[in-house]
Amino acid sequence: MTDSDNRATYVQTAENQPEMLQAERLTGYEFSDKSLLCSALMHSSAAPRPQQSYERLEFFGDRILALVLSDWLYSTFPEADQGELTTRFHALARKEYLASICTKLGLQECLIHEKGVTKLSARASVQADMIEAFIAAIYLDGGLEAAADFIKAQWQVSEAAPDNVLENPKSALQEWAAAQKLGLPAYKLISQSGSDHEPNFCIEVSLKGFSPQTGVGRSRKTAEREAAAAFFKTNISQDKA
Repeated sequence: MTDSDNRATYVQTAENQPEMLQAERLTGYEFSDKSLLCSALMHSSAAPRPQQSYERLEFFGDRILALVLSDWLYSTFPEADQGELTTRFHALARKEYLASICTKLGLQECLIHEKGVTKLSARASVQADMIEAFIAAIYLDGGLEAAADFIKAQWQVSEAAPDNVLENPKSALQEWAAAQKLGLPAYKLISQSGSDHEPNFCIEVSLKGFSPQTGVGRSRKTAEREAAAAFFKTNISQDKA
């Protein structure tokens, strides 16, 4: 069977997925190429081939989102310097914000995955990947303008600058430590529990002269972020920060 035959079969299969119709209804975007939508919703556990899961699209969507957000922020805040633009960008591009967009739409309910694998759609990392994959699928189906329209309809750019401690505590802690000439914060894995599908990490962050703090999360990054936030809350008062 040729690649074109494989693609035709894949598209035909895609059009029969109930998750596809639901995704188009929830997002308001109707795909001309249904195979792109199917890939955007397809977890690797259910993909016929690795290339048909959302992972490649997620990689591409991350770059498209960065371009659109950067252009949007640059145009919206002409007086903002590089530091403010960077802080605003990270607040809008972080995993938790992307996951909130996905759950606001209800797109996570359209995840196509292997039967018997539970709670995949509840993971923030999966939700964030899905929304980035969806952006790439729209771009490939309808072009940059269509992708930008979708992003600007779902993302909210606030006039108020985000609080970097709340939005990106790891970055904020590193910047504060550098300003105080304390060196870099050290992150250490304390424990890991749960299954491969539902892991839990406990991470400790330490900085010379301060009491270590821990954070817990479904990924190491999330646990590190929580640990940094706890460090700020416990060790660094507003007058010091």
